[in-house]
Amino acid sequence: MVSEAGFRIPDYSGACIANVVPSVALSLARNRNGDGWPSESRVRELIRDLKLTFDTSSDSWVPKAITEANQVVLLVVDGLGTEQLAAFSNEAPLLASLPGTTICSVAPTTTATALTSITSGLSPLDHGIVGYRMRLGHDQVFNTLRWAYPDFARRPSSPGSICLAKPFMGLDVPAVSKAQYTNTGFTRAYLGDTRLHEFRTLSTMVSKVASLLQAGRPFVYTYYEGLDTVAHEYGFADPYLRELRFLDFLLNELIAVLPRGAALVVTADHGQVVVPDPPVSLDPRLEALTVLKSGEGRFRWLHLRRGELPTAEKIAKEVYSQTAVVMSREEVLDTGLFGPDHNEGRAHQRLGDLALIATAPVAFLDPADSGPFNLVSRHGALTSAELDVPLVGHLAV
Repeated sequence: MVSEAGFRIPDYSGACIANVVPSVALSLARNRNGDGWPSESRVRELIRDLKLTFDTSSDSWVPKAITEANQVVLLVVDGLGTEQLAAFSNEAPLLASLPGTTICSVAPTTTATALTSITSGLSPLDHGIVGYRMRLGHDQVFNTLRWAYPDFARRPSSPGSICLAKPFMGLDVPAVSKAQYTNTGFTRAYLGDTRLHEFRTLSTMVSKVASLLQAGRPFVYTYYEGLDTVAHEYGFADPYLRELRFLDFLLNELIAVLPRGAALVVTADHGQVVVPDPPVSLDPRLEALTVLKSGEGRFRWLHLRRGELPTAEKIAKEVYSQTAVVMSREEVLDTGLFGPDHNEGRAHQRLGDLALIATAPVAFLDPADSGPFNLVSRHGALTSAELDVPLVGHLAV
């Protein structure tokens, strides 16, 4: 759906990353007929009781690799957009040839929010991880990936108190996860009590997946971050192309260990946009009205001084109308951009007062939002390059 402001709103009830796990769970229930997996009626009950976004009456978008499999390996490739895959298909011929469809990410198109929607089956407002950096309390902005406040002096809250959801509908789904992420706050937030099977190299990832399939596990989750990491640092230059080739090799290896009737399903959290210039500093008049900034460069939230929203909104629209959509928090909530909310507004105060949502290849500066290198490629906004991701797969027969 396209909003009145001209940008797309994620299809939270349909072909969306939030509905991949529920669609897998439901298909496995049908295909396994009670063999080591809950019944179809039980899965439908969970979807209803957990208030998931998945509309089970409109699932024609779900590909064959999901609907016909009796075991599923779900691989989430960080940063793999449909547009980038189409543009560089020669570098990943296997991946580009896998049958499936295009689905949408969530808002904002950022890893912490999107991965939590994938594992929980919920909208950002329902699971509570509403951005890469979000306000907790009144005076501090919390980094959800680093699971830390900027000064590192304040102790973060427990993951369970910030993330308002449990992964995989509470079902027993093992996750094959990089060892360095095992004890991080974000992993404990978006994967909860999921049993983690650690790997340190990609060859070990494949071995762990193979062992779980051989043990008869119906559903296995795993995640690969390399493509996003390379794109951030180098854009779509030679290292990115080489990373796509390595990804294609990884898919070959994973497909080789699938037993008959099992499927490898590949999706992503978001796509990417090359931002050629340094981030844009706020207009000084707007800066003077701003207390805190949160979000990400392409979906920047401004937390304003009390009573200054009308003035700030006027200035922002005057200055940035050619490069961004400017929306108040109330407008963002009214459009349904962050999806349904069954938590009585518990996550609303984690958002800012005014959003700058990039429509051009720009990012908006927050000096507190920095890393070890300048980001060449970014995401967070709602362009098709960031919002559209593949949902494809291979079914072993």
